[in-house]
Amino acid sequence: MISSTAGSVSPLLWTMSPASVESTWLIETPLLAVPRTCIRDAGRASASEERTPPLPDRSSRRLFMLVAGLLAVMAFVMASFSVHLLSALEQLGLPTVTILAIGMVIGPAQVVARLLEFSIARHLHPTWSARIGILLSLAGVLLFAPGIPWLAFVAAALYGAGNGIMTIARGTLPLTLFGAEGFGTRMGILARPMLLAQAAGPFVAALVLSGQGATTMILLMALLVAAALGASLRLPSNPKAEQSCSLDS
Repeated sequence: MISSTAGSVSPLLWTMSPASVESTWLIETPLLAVPRTCIRDAGRASASEERTPPLPDRSSRRLFMLVAGLLAVMAFVMASFSVHLLSALEQLGLPTVTILAIGMVIGPAQVVARLLEFSIARHLHPTWSARIGILLSLAGVLLFAPGIPWLAFVAAALYGAGNGIMTIARGTLPLTLFGAEGFGTRMGILARPMLLAQAAGPFVAALVLSGQGATTMILLMALLVAAALGASLRLPSNPKAEQSCSLDS
């Protein structure tokens, strides 16, 4: 629910100025800090109970690296778009008012996708949820490229929905594939490349945007998302494969 609240808050700040991205983080950060505090306190109480996961075999290690790479690539793209989408759309020739309205679509789309994930698609396998989220993100990124206003609204809705699904899948996917034992340690390891990608993404995207233009930046992001989609197709989505991964990890 915190992530849904944060998604609802974001559109309110898009109408202020392009600098509203920074304002969004100022408001969302305290909201996101609330569950983290609870999780940290709970983690201290149960830290002694969690056992270190056994060393994985080669196949499980490859699967883990595949998941880590997939999540890192998506984090790279999402961080880049969250910072540079306004500037990219402006370079494509869209009016400022239209750009701000397009930005306001992303937050509600994230919330709607998360609600649908919790209700209608809650029995869907996390691997398929991740594939759907990445596919929606890819469609959204590609539809930004033509610079057509009405198409950009559709793109924002699809991209926001994919983003919302992926925020859930990045937690449920490792849990399903590798099991609950050592989950905290495993998520900490997965978070490292994701944080590095989130830090590098806006910087690299800024270089491409200023040097090659908005279309090139958008197509580069689409290429990365397509690579993540290809990686997701290699993930197991059947109970026998999951059980094998859980036992080996």
